[in-house]
Amino acid sequence: FSDPADYDSIMPLLDQACSEMEASQLIPIEFSLSEAMSCLEIMDPKMDSGMALRKSATLTAAEAYEAKIIPLDSDLTIPQIICVMDTLLQAEISFY
Repeated sequence: FSDPADYDSIMPLLDQACSEMEASQLIPIEFSLSEAMSCLEIMDPKMDSGMALRKSATLTAAEAYEAKIIPLDSDLTIPQIICVMDTLLQAEISFY
């Protein structure tokens, strides 16, 4: 991870921008309706329609590894890696 000291804080800029805005004022940004509709949070049940199908709790990769649901990357066999890549490709294609 990078050192936080390497970054400049933008909080003063955000504070200034907020103080100049009125309540319920929108920031005018040019983007299409399609782009606006595709702005969603992945794995947020309220925003990601794929999450509505899941009946069990969603685990992070670290939680799933600790629960022995998924193996470490270095423990995967070649056929398992091919299966993961194939599943990812199927998901990518079905998205479009």
